[in-house]
Amino acid sequence: MPLVYLLAIAAASTLVVLPLDARGVNAESADAATEAIRDALTAEGAHDIPRATELASALTAGHEADLRRARELLASGRAAAGKGDLTGSVASLSQAVTLHLAAGSATARRGELADVLWLLAETRLRAGDTLHAREDLAGVAQLWPGYARSRGRGATGTASRMLAEIEGGLAKEAWQVDGDVVDATFRAAAPEWVVAGVIDGSGAVTLHVLGGDGADWEVDAIVPLPVDAAAAEWTGLAERVERATHGGSAARPRPVAAAEVPAYEPEAPDEPDEAEPPVEAPRRPAVEPRAPARVQSQARSDKPVTIREVRPSEDPNRPVTSRWWFWTAIVGVAGGGTALGVVLAEPAPVVVVREDAHYSVTVSTD
Repeated sequence: MPLVYLLAIAAASTLVVLPLDARGVNAESADAATEAIRDALTAEGAHDIPRATELASALTAGHEADLRRARELLASGRAAAGKGDLTGSVASLSQAVTLHLAAGSATARRGELADVLWLLAETRLRAGDTLHAREDLAGVAQLWPGYARSRGRGATGTASRMLAEIEGGLAKEAWQVDGDVVDATFRAAAPEWVVAGVIDGSGAVTLHVLGGDGADWEVDAIVPLPVDAAAAEWTGLAERVERATHGGSAARPRPVAAAEVPAYEPEAPDEPDEAEPPVEAPRRPAVEPRAPARVQSQARSDKPVTIREVRPSEDPNRPVTSRWWFWTAIVGVAGGGTALGVVLAEPAPVVVVREDAHYSVTVSTD
């Protein structure tokens, strides 16, 4: 083997392809799509692509005892359920789930972990714990879509109907990268790149090419269903993944997370103009009080003015209606016509400026 080729193999970076999630297709189709991507990337020869068994071994390293104990607890939980000991069965199966998660089964042994969750859900339903049973079945739907028809061997009943409902809702949900699984893979296998993705019922495949330095490129394609590893679509998808690992020329950056969006800072308001004095309401010019016109004409006379005080009864210019004899005459008149004519007659103009109940002031120029 040429030395150059050996050096190229030694220098090849590691790229891990995680099992694809499924939305609207069964777990078998998702597994076939995962293997098709691995095969296409292996043919490219630019990266070292671990197989499923190699990834499982890397994730289990240091947790072999946990995995063995989880399998023992599954057996004892199944036996307890068969004897009617539902409480003991739930305790054993719950502990088995915890140990499987520690051993990386959520990534590398999805079917095995789904078996434990399914049995746990059935046991809880028998015990009347519907709430927690639904949570267990949600885990089954995530790990192994179509479980009741494949690994459940055509199971029917409450658990099967509930699982079908959950799977239908899951198929409509938007897919997101599971950051915990990606981080665990980087720690266990120490690759330069991790590929995580999803395939849906239309054949749409969406991949995220994640680098150890934080890079995240998105690549997508439409592939034929049922999955055919020989289809050209897989080759094209693999080429785009390869180019993404060399600068992302054939991929688009992932959408910016909300936390990375710069905080909105409102623009500073414009400085207010120099304050102008408040506009006052227009004022009327001051006008000095004016005396009645007749008084003014008399005041401009060159003749001396004599002011004398008289009692109202002595005022010769007061109206005739104020005389006592006027009303005496009215009483003696037989007929209203004459009285009406006298009442409506206007008195002659007077020069009385002020008259009250006691005194009157008269201005005379004589």
